[in-house]
Amino acid sequence: MKNKASLVLMELLVMVLVFALAAAACLRCFVWTFQTSQEIGQQDRAVLLAQNAAEALKARSGDIPAAQALLEVPEGLMLKITEISPETPGLGEAEISVETDRGERLFSLCVAWQEDS
Repeated sequence: MKNKASLVLMELLVMVLVFALAAAACLRCFVWTFQTSQEIGQQDRAVLLAQNAAEALKARSGDIPAAQALLEVPEGLMLKITEISPETPGLGEAEISVETDRGERLFSLCVAWQEDS
């Protein structure tokens, strides 16, 4: 009788161990999914900010300070607008890059607009 009780106890112990391993694997999967979701959300905000900056530049005919004044930069992101000397007369060009606080480039966009004569 004592032998059967120890066998049942051992079986229960193995089942608890298997359950704990499965729970640990699921928890690790949830953490990975959360981190990936955060990264993708930050990239989405960077793309939206760059698009808004491009529209502001076009609306202000390339006036970079005026365009930047129109934009609200989300926390954790930095916006850099660098004017590029155009090869075509009457055309303005700039590079818009969005970076994290740590300096990682998330998104870069080149934009061109027709300058007023």
